[in-house]
This record gives sequence, structure tokens and C-alpha cells, in this order.
Amino acid sequence: MKRSHSAVFLSGVLALSLALFACGGSGGSQETTQAPAETTAEAPAEEPQVQAPNLDGMWLQEGRTVNDEGMMGAIDGDTIALWFHTDEMNADYWIGTFEAPTSDADYTWTSIANKELMTGLLCSQDDSKEFSYSGGKISFDVTIQGDTTNVVMEQANQQSGLLAEALNKAQEQTEATADIKDLVLEDYGYVLSHGYVEYALAITNPNEGAAPEFAHVSIVGRKADGSIRFSDDWVVGSTAPGETTYWASQAGSGDVEESDTIEITVKVDEDDWFATTQPGDYYLIENTSTEAGSWDNLKTTGEITLKEDVELETFNDVKSPMIVCILKDADGRIISGYTTFVSSDLTVGQPQAFEATSMFDAVDYATAEVYANPW
Repeated sequence: MKRSHSAVFLSGVLALSLALFACGGSGGSQETTQAPAETTAEAPAEEPQVQAPNLDGMWLQEGRTVNDEGMMGAIDGDTIALWFHTDEMNADYWIGTFEAPTSDADYTWTSIANKELMTGLLCSQDDSKEFSYSGGKISFDVTIQGDTTNVVMEQANQQSGLLAEALNKAQEQTEATADIKDLVLEDYGYVLSHGYVEYALAITNPNEGAAPEFAHVSIVGRKADGSIRFSDDWVVGSTAPGETTYWASQAGSGDVEESDTIEITVKVDEDDWFATTQPGDYYLIENTSTEAGSWDNLKTTGEITLKEDVELETFNDVKSPMIVCILKDADGRIISGYTTFVSSDLTVGQPQAFEATSMFDAVDYATAEVYANPW
């Protein structure tokens, strides 16, 4: 999820105060014959009472400033929020409960995740997380793709409104994904070749403010008697709000028959949606040509240019796209398709030639269209 990275930090952290209590007294004397003056001893000073530290405010990964990439966080009352910060974006990691210290001693607490707000791509999947406070610093474990790192945070010298911003963005994410419409499988087609299914499809995202991190394309082949011959699941990249993407691949195990029925569906898991308005028009494709290849197949050539270097809100990369050639009949229906990848990362404004060849024999078609998707 993208946040503004130009937030201005406002008020200073509340200073800790020490309450000093001391009491003392003095006694009088009474004159008597042959009696020494009576005195009272002064009471010892009490130890200063140290208040518990106030942890409210902004927290930064140890050794970093607000201008550096790393983990940022904020504590406000009974809530703690943490997010990954880069020059381009902020991505929520944790929003949960916070238990304030009752003394200046080291302590730990278990934060309970607010799952209603933790819907971002990089949010922790844990229901709770252990935090430790010691020597003015907070530490906790972060696990990403199986690797665990202990992150140490130190309190910034200034408070800010970033916690409120984090909670607002999380709420926007929740609202944007509360009424998600399913992806639409606009069209698909396939040809059989050497016992395999060579297929292509078009997917439309009907949502205005949400997109899937990725989608699952399911391809099932049924024999004439209805039993399953094969079942494949292919994970494809994101489709931007309001846009249509084209994909092509191969399925089956080499024994598919003409009498088999092929079923193709598209599904996105509920947790894989995220709030975004980022567009998906990244490439200029020109000078394309499709003709017969050297092995009775089809060959498509052309040039692709990256319009601008965009940091996506998914794990895909605009610099290394999948190029997809889609074959259509005279009615505009998809027949099949095939793909290739660029030979090296694209550079903004510099065309790069490409060549894609089909894995199936040449077929009759009316038009050949070329698209590209971040990969």
C-alpha cells in the first residue's frame, strides 16, 4: 500500500519528569537543671520516584533517520503500528495492541494483531507478536520468506502524525477491499498440440480501487466420461483496476485427446487483494509482425519500449515483462497464444527487439495482437 513519503514531523516527545520527595524536620530544646537539650534526628531523604517512560510517538529502525529506508513505527495510546519504508512507498507490516510500561524496568508484551486493518501485501500473517523493551529500545522478530531478523527500534526525537496516517491508510485498504468484484474471464481459447493444451486468455479487473497481487488460473481437462485427465494451476501477475491483461501458457501431461473437455477458470484468494489506483499501461509495443516459423509454427517479432520506470505495489518488475502474442479469429475471439521474455532488462525510452515462437503448429487466424505484463 502506498503512503506519502513527505510527511512533516510535528511536536516534540514529552520529556520524562522526576518527582523528588524529601522531608526533614527540626526539634526544639527545653532548659532543665542538669539535663541535656533534647534533639530530633533529621529523616533520611527518600529515593527519587522514577516514572515509567512514555513510549508514545514515532519509532525508527536503529541507526536510521526518517530519510532512510527501513522499518518505521508509531505508538499512540494502546496501539502500535509498523511499516516498511522506502523512497517510493510505505507498506504496512503490523497494527496491533500496545501495553504501556508501568515502571522504567525492562519488560515484554504480547501485541494482538488487528486483522481487520492488516490487509496489505506485506502484513504479518501472525495473530500475535512478542515485543521487548530495554534500554529505551523496542525489539521484535520479523520473518520474511522463511528468514527471521530481530529488528531494533529507537524512539525518534520528534512525534508525528504518522500513526494516524498509518491507521487511516489501513482503513482505506479495508474499505477498498470490502466490496471486491471478482476478476472477469473475458475470453479464452486453446489448441491441442502433441497431447498438450496451448491456451490463452483475457482477464479484466472490474474494480476501481483494488487489484490482486496475483491470480490463479485453473485448467482442468476432462475425459469423455467426465473423469479428470489433468489439472493445472498457473499463477499470473496483477491486473490493474479497470484494465484487461492477456496471458498464454501450456497445460496437460502429453496425453490430452480431441474428445477431452477443457475448463479454464480464474480465481483470486480473498487475502490477495489490495487497495490501489496504480495504472497498468507501462509499455509501447510497435513494429510487430507474425509469420510462419522455421518448424511449421508461428513466429512474432517486434520492439518493446518501457515508458517509465515504475516501482510496482506487487512483487513484479516492469523491466522484465512477459510478452504475449494473442491470435484471434475474424469475430475477435481468442484462438490461442504464446509468449516470450525480453533478453535483458528494459531501459526507459530505449526499444528492445523481441521474438516469440509458438509451441504448436501454425493455425489459421485473422489478427495477431501483442501485449506485455510485468513479471
